[in-house]
Amino acid sequence: MTKKTKTVEVLCAYTTPEMWKAIERTETAAQGNDVADAEYIAFIRLGLKENNGKGIITHYAKVKANGIKSDIPDSEYYKRVPGLEKFYEKKGWDDRSKTYDLEWPPKKLPNPIYHQKGDAARSQKYFYTTLDELKKAKVLSDMKTVTQLKAEEKIVKDKNKQ
Repeated sequence: MTKKTKTVEVLCAYTTPEMWKAIERTETAAQGNDVADAEYIAFIRLGLKENNGKGIITHYAKVKANGIKSDIPDSEYYKRVPGLEKFYEKKGWDDRSKTYDLEWPPKKLPNPIYHQKGDAARSQKYFYTTLDELKKAKVLSDMKTVTQLKAEEKIVKDKNKQ
């Protein structure tokens, strides 16, 4: 029996400047093998002067193909990006990942979504949300995660039962 892959509407992924260069070069994003498939990826770009190095979402891309998993450290993705293996080693990251082939170029948001000073981080690497949440947010903390949206839906259903 094969395990069904979880699919989400939007995967918001933290992206270092090195990873952004790799995404631009390959038109492909990579995440850990355990990350859900996605219809879109929003890039929370770190290290930009525009937001003093804090996360900022400037672009999102439609995913053409999901989940090409790699259990081999020297996969095609890493071969296409010179220096990526050393970058992963330096960070201590596992280089086994799955890739997301993207429609290119990515769509630029009309207004960047900033991580404000004092906002708690959403996660260490990524979180899931909806396209509607992505498009209406002004700051990162405005966006509700899929888990938060499901909890709100459950509360409304429970109230309607009473």
